[in-house]
Amino acid sequence: MDSYLLLKKELDFQDIRISKSPSNRNIVPNFEKQIQSLWEEDLKKAKSEGYKRWDSILYRLNSFSVNNDELYFDLGEVNFSTAVGLKSINKIKPLNINSFSKALFINSLVITTDNKYVFGVRNNTKIRDMIGGVISKSEMEVNNGKDLERFLLVELKEECNIDIFHIKSVKFLGLIQSRSTRISISCKTNLNISSFELENIFKSRLDNELEALDFVEYCDLEGYLGNFDGYQKIMKNFI
Repeated sequence: MDSYLLLKKELDFQDIRISKSPSNRNIVPNFEKQIQSLWEEDLKKAKSEGYKRWDSILYRLNSFSVNNDELYFDLGEVNFSTAVGLKSINKIKPLNINSFSKALFINSLVITTDNKYVFGVRNNTKIRDMIGGVISKSEMEVNNGKDLERFLLVELKEECNIDIFHIKSVKFLGLIQSRSTRISISCKTNLNISSFELENIFKSRLDNELEALDFVEYCDLEGYLGNFDGYQKIMKNFI
């Protein structure tokens, strides 16, 4: 199954309402037995490649609805190890969508004042990717839309060394169901600094999750996103 668009609606994060319920993921006993062994394999792979991996509790999207100009999320929980296992299982034998982890992660189109779109080059894999990360309850509680926005602000700081005073605006753009069985909260971040200024700021970052930044012209953006084979390709709907 390919990734696909769930929702396209530009909003301020303050217009997102949060409720919480137990997870409504469909549990398949045979798959659950495989998850632990797949997680152990993942840990071994991470160690061999020289980076750390640990389990945590992630928020998952039980359901969502739109009412006028407000968006309602009902959140459950799922272990990171479960999300990793289900991603691997889904590659071998496609799961019913009700068994998806639906673990939430947040990512953003980041735009400089000279209209360059910012992507990162992962330090451990050298893969180009969007700026963002998982929505982990173990790191921070989510009680409202602004808490989701704070997760993005943390990722921008950790990955790119972007501070709040470098940001002009942040908008929610929509939701993407990823083929990894997770769900992307897709955003747009407009900066008040140029690509040259960001490049210099990036050099003094404390976190080395990214080894470099990749700057893409608007005229090249659709083709750039089209080269991905995951949720990133669907981001073309938001440009």
